[in-house]
Order: sequence, then C-alpha cells, then structure tokens
Amino acid sequence: MRLIPLLLLLAACLPNIRYTLRGDDDFEGDGGIAVATEDGGISLVMDATDAERWSALDLDGGRVTVEEDSGWDLAFQRFEIKVNGGISGDGGVEVVAVSAMYQDDIEVPAGGWLTDEPDADGDEVPEYALLTWYSYDYETHLLNPAEVVYIVRTSEDALFKLAFDSYYDNSGTPARISLRFAPIN
Repeated sequence: MRLIPLLLLLAACLPNIRYTLRGDDDFEGDGGIAVATEDGGISLVMDATDAERWSALDLDGGRVTVEEDSGWDLAFQRFEIKVNGGISGDGGVEVVAVSAMYQDDIEVPAGGWLTDEPDADGDEVPEYALLTWYSYDYETHLLNPAEVVYIVRTSEDALFKLAFDSYYDNSGTPARISLRFAPIN
C-alpha cells in the first residue's frame, strides 16, 4: 500500500513529460517522442526519411501532420525544409535567423524575414527560406545543423523560436531531424 504513493511521488518529480505527437489518420506513423522542455517548448524528432512525401509540423497546434492538411507551418523531406508561405503554400509563414543562442529573451527583428521563393539558380529546386539550416561536410559526407536560431511567424501569426540539433538519430539514421521550438510571448 505504501508503494503506490511512493511511485506517484517519483512520477511527479520527473523533469520532462514524454508524450508522442500524433498526426491525423492520413499520416502514417508519428514524429517520434516529443519532450516538453523547461522553457515551455518542445524537443521533437521529425521523420523526414520518405523521399516522396513531406512530413509537416503545425507549430501552433503542436502536431505532426501531412503537408496537404491546413495549418501546417514547416514541412520536411530528407534534408529540405519548406515553409507554408511564398511558393510553397498560402499560410503566410516566414522565418528570420536571429542568433546562435537558443535563449529565453530573443529579440524579434523588424526586417529580414524570408519565405519560400521560386527557383532562381536553375537547379529546379525552390529557394527555400530554410535552405541554409545545415552545412555539408565534404570530407565526412555528413550534414550538420547550422548554429543558428530562427524565429518562425506561423500560419496563425504566432511567433516561435526554432533550433535544429541533429540530422541523424542516435543510431545514425539520416533524415530524422531533431529540433526544438518554443513560443515567443
């Protein structure tokens, strides 16, 4: 009998709440384990392994969905990330790079906001606003997230800070993008 209150006390002391973000029935699988962070945000692994299908994230709703679903903010396919704005969607989503520190008091700039633009260099790939979210190491052939924090203005006109932590999961599988995001008040 004394064991149950002890277990409840231990569970209440856990620093992070682990839960799984699930998408709609149309989305096969989920975005992996999402962990609530101390700043009120979420740390999440997006599954971008499908080379044919975009996995989308609705920052406002805190859910993984499909790109065709309304309300998505960012969509992931392998190493490419597009925003629901410009030529990639009608959500009006914009991003701006702000600093190399994922801190609580990020200042929102007035200018420098980007959205997805048409192909400008003839490679038949749009000029994604988050095109430079990573760097490529030609010696190791690995992708490494740039040490940049972005602010995302979502489809619902909310502001979120966003940082990318890894392109690979713990077992080395590529296109399992680890990221952190939190609302900006």
